[in-house]
Amino acid sequence: MSLHTLLVSTLPLAGLGILCSLGAAPRAQAIAPEQDRQANDKPAENERWQRPSEEEIKRWLTPLQYRVTQEAGTKPPFRNPYWDNKRDGIYVDVVSGEPLFSSREKFESGTGWPSFHTPLKPDLIVEREDRKLWMVWTEVRSRHGGSHLGHVFDDGPGPASLRYCINSAALRFIPVANLEKEGYGDYLALFEDEKQRPESQKALATFGMGCFWGAEADFCALKGVTATRVGYAGGQTDNPDYRQVSSGRTSHAEVV
Repeated sequence: MSLHTLLVSTLPLAGLGILCSLGAAPRAQAIAPEQDRQANDKPAENERWQRPSEEEIKRWLTPLQYRVTQEAGTKPPFRNPYWDNKRDGIYVDVVSGEPLFSSREKFESGTGWPSFHTPLKPDLIVEREDRKLWMVWTEVRSRHGGSHLGHVFDDGPGPASLRYCINSAALRFIPVANLEKEGYGDYLALFEDEKQRPESQKALATFGMGCFWGAEADFCALKGVTATRVGYAGGQTDNPDYRQVSSGRTSHAEVV
């Protein structure tokens, strides 16, 4: 049996700041414009994370990182470092260092961008109305850095059915081994079970179901699950893509 990564065709929206909608409708709930959310956007007390000066940002960031985080650009799908990153660790804002997401909440959406169903610290994520392409989107930014991260949609797994579709260029990945050294030791506890479990006690299991996104999030929440991967099993076509499988003519099953 072989598993194949889910691939979905996307529209060429690079530079417009619209991430991986793939036909999904914007979030149902209305998001107030930025000027109406000032009370909710106040930074928390005892700020640890600070936005550098504009001069420092221009000096530290690559041209791509600057375009994405400061000008709401978009890095192309699949041609970015984190969409298929499987290592344990956390993802922080490339500008301010705010801890935003964890590998424990990351899932394979098939979009070619890093996708998460829950933020690591929800209070460090700010939602704003985005009216590009004649639609209302929900943009997400880092609270203190003010970096454009991506967008959030209502078609994801997990209890809240959210999919945070994030630009790799807005993130910096810190592996578990470097958390203490880089000042994020408080998050080591998230990964202690996986670090201490010997390889002899780990096993691979494959489950077939109708929709693997929702099921994958449930598996991620189970104690003892160290990693998940979605794909297709069985069938009569080698390396099928999403369109082929959804046609019902390949006899493949969606699996986790």
